[in-house]
Amino acid sequence: MTLKILITGGTGFLGRRLQRQLAGYEVMAAGRKDGELCNPGTALLMVDKFRPDIVYHLAAVVGGIGANRKRP
Repeated sequence: MTLKILITGGTGFLGRRLQRQLAGYEVMAAGRKDGELCNPGTALLMVDKFRPDIVYHLAAVVGGIGANRKRP
């Protein structure tokens, strides 16, 4: 049995790198295009549809390098 892994924020900086580390597993990388995770219904549908064994929650609202330099 292959583990099914859901990565929220899976299309971001950390999520893409984690995906590479999880090669060989069944991975769903959810990004902004997949819905607003602050909406409980969206999150439940995502989990219900994919039925993951493990969830890595990396989704966050960030401003990128420019915002980090402006407000370290």
